[in-house]
Amino acid sequence: MAEPRTAQALVTAEELLAMPDGGGLCELIEGKVVKMAPAAQSHGRRQTRLMARVAVYAEDHGLGEVCSEGTGFWLRRDPDTVRCADGAFIVASRVPPMTKSGFCDV
Repeated sequence: MAEPRTAQALVTAEELLAMPDGGGLCELIEGKVVKMAPAAQSHGRRQTRLMARVAVYAEDHGLGEVCSEGTGFWLRRDPDTVRCADGAFIVASRVPPMTKSGFCDV
């Protein structure tokens, strides 16, 4: 007979940041830590080449900021959702103030 499920305590974005290594390679979805697998080599190469081009173009034209994969974006609060895109572009008018720690809050 299967064990009954117990309620999992929800985690906040601040608690995720306080975990060793920020919880490892993961995202926070509605307060639940979801582990992620590393990307394949081919994906990493394509992502790097694409985002390098986007970053240079955006900087040369003053269009906004580019963030690399692994940057946490705070999408929802209570319960918190923090997702990591493979790469992201933030238009200049929406670039938030830079923080030394914490997730990007766009």
